[in-house]
Amino acid sequence: MKRLVVVALLMPLGALYPGTAHAQAPDATGWWSATHRAGAPLAPPAPPDVAPGDLLLQGGDVQRNLPGTAPAPTAYAALRYAVPEGASVTALTLTLASGAQATDVRAYPTTTTWQPAEDGAIEDAPPPDLSRVVPGELSADGTTLTFPDIGKLASDSGVLSVALVPGVADRLVVLPPTATALTVTEPDVTAPPGPVVPAPVVAPVLPGLTPAPGVVAPVAPVGPVVPQVAPRSVVPGPVLPARPVSAAATVRRIVGDDGHARMVVLLEALLLTAFFGLLGHGPLGVLGRLTGGAEPERVERGLGRFRAARDGSVPRL
Repeated sequence: MKRLVVVALLMPLGALYPGTAHAQAPDATGWWSATHRAGAPLAPPAPPDVAPGDLLLQGGDVQRNLPGTAPAPTAYAALRYAVPEGASVTALTLTLASGAQATDVRAYPTTTTWQPAEDGAIEDAPPPDLSRVVPGELSADGTTLTFPDIGKLASDSGVLSVALVPGVADRLVVLPPTATALTVTEPDVTAPPGPVVPAPVVAPVLPGLTPAPGVVAPVAPVGPVVPQVAPRSVVPGPVLPARPVSAAATVRRIVGDDGHARMVVLLEALLLTAFFGLLGHGPLGVLGRLTGGAEPERVERGLGRFRAARDGSVPRL
């Protein structure tokens, strides 16, 4: 039981473990130039410092503006990433060719879909949404351009499509973005599931016994509460003194209460009368004398001069 409690307490800590982080290359890149017009029979050659795969960003064109208030650049680029569901995106870091000038490069989300291009017509470039922006930060040595918190420009569908628009005085060549340009952190889906805690077993528990671990004693239903009524105080009555009861009254009560007891008392009286009558005493002896019955035999008793025939008891000395 203690192990389950420890595991249950440590389970929330698993959510604090960082997910898997990896670099991701863009799914599509492109750049468009104002020197290339749609419908022109031939596209002008790219500048000599822009190699295949590079992206050119060149300052604003005072002749026209982007939708909003920003001046339209002569050339700008776009990147598109497919962000996995539930993943988070940190910074976008681009490597620059030498001699880059980037004082006011900004990243905007695109408002339309677009196709990859190199030195495409400026009319085919995706318009940026100027209401949402992440400014770029040039490194001290001028070799990288970083857009922190670029993930806030991603759409609800998980697509990160941004237009990189330079300032009026900017000109920079971005080397082909590699897989190290964008860091994507995905949720950790390989974490083992938490332990399955079995449901408690409800079993009856005998009085005086402790339930076994994992066994829950059933709880008796709670019935209506019966109010407790305080007992009424009883005032004791006067105590009457006991009257003395004579022995004769006791015998009369016992004899009168039980017919069997009356027979026993009568039988005992007859036996006592017969016993003393045989000894010459009691009512039978008196009755014998009155009717002229035989006198009891006189026996000499005593010692010496005190010896004589007596019918009574021996005199006391």
